[in-house]
Amino acid sequence: MSELKKILKSHSLIRLGDDFSQLELSPLKAKLENLRSSKENEFRICMGVIIAAFIALISLCLILRNNPDKLVVLTSATGLTVTGLVTAMRGLWKDKIAVDFILALLEGMQAESFESILPIIIQRF
Repeated sequence: MSELKKILKSHSLIRLGDDFSQLELSPLKAKLENLRSSKENEFRICMGVIIAAFIALISLCLILRNNPDKLVVLTSATGLTVTGLVTAMRGLWKDKIAVDFILALLEGMQAESFESILPIIIQRF
């Protein structure tokens, strides 16, 4: 289960008669902001590793330019590493966009409306 789904499932609004407490949305917003921040940081780390891998590849290609066998292994390993990182980055970006979407809904909706669509959001994400 994704972190976003765990946060949404753990959230429940307190009912006071027929009114929903508006104050109970602030912990959810804070958790979602923290999740968005962590996803952005993880994305930046992946980007930094990709940049470092390319710099290392270029440097080692210049050093090993007379040894094609090692260059093949080096470029293959770098290609696999970058492919894995890009795949991870796609997932991180997707999660970040989902969190941004829910935060935008929280800003634009009343607590009662958000509570009514919360099961649909949990099912979707």
